[in-house]
Amino acid sequence: MAENPNPPQKNSSTVWPDWQKQLAGLVLILLVPVIFVFFKPAITTLLIILLLAFVLRYPINFLHQRLKLRYSISVFLVFFLFLLLAIWAFVALTGTVISVAITTLQQLQTFINANMPAPPESLNLGPIDLSFLISPLQRIASNFVITRLFGGPAGIVNGLGQLITSAADLMGQFAIIVTILLFFLLEMPATIGGIGKLFPENSRREYAILIQRSDRLLANFFFGSLLVVGFYWLLATIMFTVTGVSDALIKGFIVGVPNFVPQVGGYVSTILVFIIALISGTDRFAMSALVFAFVMMIIFMVASGIAYYFVDARVYSKSVKIPIWLILIGLIVFAAVMGTLGFLLAAAALAIFGEFFVFTLKKIRGEDPYPGEPEPPLFTKYWNP
Repeated sequence: MAENPNPPQKNSSTVWPDWQKQLAGLVLILLVPVIFVFFKPAITTLLIILLLAFVLRYPINFLHQRLKLRYSISVFLVFFLFLLLAIWAFVALTGTVISVAITTLQQLQTFINANMPAPPESLNLGPIDLSFLISPLQRIASNFVITRLFGGPAGIVNGLGQLITSAADLMGQFAIIVTILLFFLLEMPATIGGIGKLFPENSRREYAILIQRSDRLLANFFFGSLLVVGFYWLLATIMFTVTGVSDALIKGFIVGVPNFVPQVGGYVSTILVFIIALISGTDRFAMSALVFAFVMMIIFMVASGIAYYFVDARVYSKSVKIPIWLILIGLIVFAAVMGTLGFLLAAAALAIFGEFFVFTLKKIRGEDPYPGEPEPPLFTKYWNP
C-alpha cells in the first residue's frame, strides 16, 4: 500500500470549504443589524468619539511627525488643549445664549405689546350693553397668549427648562466621551496596526487605499461644510448689521449653523432669518416688524439661492461627488436611524458607502480596484509610534 505523499502536519490549519465560507459570511452580515439593535444607545457616542478623534489627529500628527515629539506626549498636549477649549467654549456660549435669550424675550414682549389690538372702549350688541365683558375677555386673551408662549409643552419657559436639562445631560455625556477619547487616542496606533495585520499581506495595499480614500472623503466633506457654514454666517451677519438687528454676530452664527446639513439646512436658515427679524425688528427703516421679517427673508432667499449654485453646489460636488437627490434620500434614511447626527453624516456616509460599493464590485469581478496605485503607509506607520 502506497504511502500518502502529503501527510497531514500536526499544526497545519484546515481550510474551510466554500459552503462554510459562505455560511460564515452570511452570519457576519446578519450580525450587523443585530449588533446595531443591541448597541444602538452607544452608537451615537461612538460616532462622536470617532469624529473627535478624526479631527484631533491632525494636530497630534503635526506634533508627532513634524516636531518629533513622542506620540503619547503629543496626545496629552492636544487632548488637554481640546479639553480647556471645550470647557471655555461651553461657559462662554452658555453665557452668550442666556444673554441673547433674555434680550430676545424682551424684544418678543415689545413685539406682542406693539401688535396686540387695543380693546374697544364699549361693546354693544344691539340695545344690550356688554361692556362689562371687556375686562374678563381681555384677561382670558392675555392668559391664553402667556400660556401659549411661556407655558405648556411648546412654551418658551418650558423650552428653556428642557434646554437646561439637556445641557446638564450633555455635560454628563461629555465627561464619558472625553474619558474614552483619551484612551482611544493613546491606543490608536496599536488599534490601526492591529487592523492592518488582519488583512492578508497580498491584499493589504487595496484595503489601505480604500480606507485612505474614505478618510479623504470624510475630511473633504467636513472642510466643505465648514466653508458653507462660514459663508452663510458671514452673509447673515452682514444682513443683520446693515439692517440694525442686535447681536448680529451671534444671530448670524445661529442662521449659518444649519447649513452644515446639505440642502435642508438652507430652509431652516431661511425660517430662522424670518423669526429673528420678526422678534428683533429694526430702528433704521420705517416699517413694521412683520414687513421687515418678510423683506429680510426674501433677501436671504434670493442671496442664498444665488449662492447655492456658486458656493454650495461647487463645494459639495468637489467634496462628496454625490447628486443632491441622493443626498436628500440619505438624509431621510440616516435621520430616521440616528436622529440629528444622521442628518450631519448622511452625505459623507453615502460617499464612503459608494467607495466601498465600487471596491466590492471590482473585487467580485476579480479586478484590481486600484491598478498601479502604490500602498500608502496607513498601517505600517502606526506599528512603531
